[in-house]
Amino acid sequence: MKSNKLILGILLALSPVFSFAQMPKLQLGIKAGVNLSKLNGDNWDGGYKTNLLGGVEAGFYGPHIGISAEAFFNQSSYVTGDNFHDIYHQYYNNVGDSLKQGTFRVSYMSIPVLFNFKLLNLLWVQVGPQFNGVVGVKDVNNIVHDAKDLFKGGDISGVAGVRLNLPFHLSVGARYVFGLTELNAQSVGDSWKQRNIQIHLTYNLL
Repeated sequence: MKSNKLILGILLALSPVFSFAQMPKLQLGIKAGVNLSKLNGDNWDGGYKTNLLGGVEAGFYGPHIGISAEAFFNQSSYVTGDNFHDIYHQYYNNVGDSLKQGTFRVSYMSIPVLFNFKLLNLLWVQVGPQFNGVVGVKDVNNIVHDAKDLFKGGDISGVAGVRLNLPFHLSVGARYVFGLTELNAQSVGDSWKQRNIQIHLTYNLL
């Protein structure tokens, strides 16, 4: 009986240590990578265009699950399709521009909130929503009056991806980002929802 009480006392005394060992660990990191983007509307070129991304991330990770949030700047290039002028001709500077294939470079501040699940020893699966705010629109070929009139101020996307932890405080990841809400600010034309493939490298400060 005394031995049972002693064991119980030791377990109670060590319980804070066991609890602390299971506490999630804070991670902070700086990330950079490439963003391949397109819009899936019928009036846009269907190929992915490459731009850069960069920002910061923070998360709490336990042995098998975690949650993380990021804030990063990224750009997406969207190229008009053959019939873009037919639908949006009222926004063009002149008729001659109807023969051009225009490019719009949209700058975003993106904030994903991701749930992380350990799949293998160093491999994690990431899923969650991403909030994208438009911070600038550049009409590269100067074909419309004001490119900002074409796009809404932002959208909500879904994210699915993986992250692989590497030595030297590094991790590499790949994601598919799919728009859930509308980017077309006009009442004409079809639905514009972005599609992105993102590949990134993170240096973990903690």
